[in-house]
Amino acid sequence: MLHEAYYPSEGGDNGPIKILYGFVQEGVGKDHQLTLVVFYPKLTGTSLFNLSDEIKAGLTNFLLQKHVYGVKASFIRVAFVCPHADENDFYGESWGIDVFENYAKEQIDKRSKKFLDKVFKNRTINISINSRNLTVGLTDEIKLIEHENLDATQTAYLLDKLKEVDYGDFNKVFGE
Repeated sequence: MLHEAYYPSEGGDNGPIKILYGFVQEGVGKDHQLTLVVFYPKLTGTSLFNLSDEIKAGLTNFLLQKHVYGVKASFIRVAFVCPHADENDFYGESWGIDVFENYAKEQIDKRSKKFLDKVFKNRTINISINSRNLTVGLTDEIKLIEHENLDATQTAYLLDKLKEVDYGDFNKVFGE
């Protein structure tokens, strides 16, 4: 199912830019992969690729928390898809999600400072967490890691998968 959202165009007035997004699910068990695919059919402001890292991560985090809150971050990838100048071909960029870095930062910031920490500026802390707990929504922020460029074939595959799961009219689905 496709959803719509908006992000701020960073050039000029930060006006809202409409995007569409959906999820592509593949594999089972350890090979399970969920990909958030964010795209727009026609560019009207700052390209998704030209957004600052903070805006990209914030937009991604917002969309993930809205739909897959509590899902283990290692099962999720994010793909931003944009049309080429001629708008007949699409290309994309993909990232993984890192929750641990922000979780560790939040734990360090919450830790009460002892007198010696202030004198020696010692900010060392041991953080242990079971990786199954590193889920979307564990922290207020996430980080996008493992950047990959997607070629036209990979991008077309993601868009075709989105079309397969966009059921549209449920009467049609249950009637056939």
